[in-house]
Amino acid sequence: MKYGINLVALYNNQASINALGDGRCDGLLYDDTNIVALLQTTRWSSDHEMRLPTLYVTPWSIALRSQEHGSAFERLISDAIVDWHRTGQLLELERHWKIPASSFALKHNQIWNQKKTDGTYFCGEKLNPDTPKECR
Repeated sequence: MKYGINLVALYNNQASINALGDGRCDGLLYDDTNIVALLQTTRWSSDHEMRLPTLYVTPWSIALRSQEHGSAFERLISDAIVDWHRTGQLLELERHWKIPASSFALKHNQIWNQKKTDGTYFCGEKLNPDTPKECR
């Protein structure tokens, strides 16, 4: 009872959103990105706000079939991920959709642009088994 709530779990997300919208409950525990999207609509922004911080940050991930190891497709995905981090594409998408900058995107943009004293990138040029753990 850290926040002094009486938690009621409903059977799906839409039922929870409807209960909040209809006034049958006072709050909603939900994915913060979806809450931000709801708050961009007139219906939600006039009477609701996201007052509590996000509790559980879940970084993004991409999985490929094991048969793709070492393939051109794996290299394409690796190149795209590195580009998203280095160029700030993820931060730009968050800005575009009016989502507050996530610590994940901020951290990875910074670290993927960090250079060693010899001028090479700390994280390297590609994602691979030698990529430092801080860059993953």
